[in-house]
Amino acid sequence: MLGIVCIFYIVKAAIGVDLPNLRKSGWVFDVGEQDAPWYQFYSYFSTSWACKLFRFGSLSTIDFKKTSFSALVQTMPTQLALLFFNILHPPLNVPALGEADFSSRDM
Repeated sequence: MLGIVCIFYIVKAAIGVDLPNLRKSGWVFDVGEQDAPWYQFYSYFSTSWACKLFRFGSLSTIDFKKTSFSALVQTMPTQLALLFFNILHPPLNVPALGEADFSSRDM
């Protein structure tokens, strides 16, 4: 993976094209404008009553008032498909690997 990145920057330097032009022409993903600081992610967490009760001051939990449950419902088919795939692929791939290198595998 690192080799691909190195080759990309070598070719970019050899051609003499700058990164904004590559973004404009669609060769590099545009990251968009960053209007939030990098640490804003941590503001989505809040200290729960359980942490205060049991004096676990350093632990945090998700503030469910800030959670988009509609996004969870919308992504449920994808999550179930990934779950099904992850459950299904070891029983298929392990015997196929054994057949490929003429050995037996124990699941």
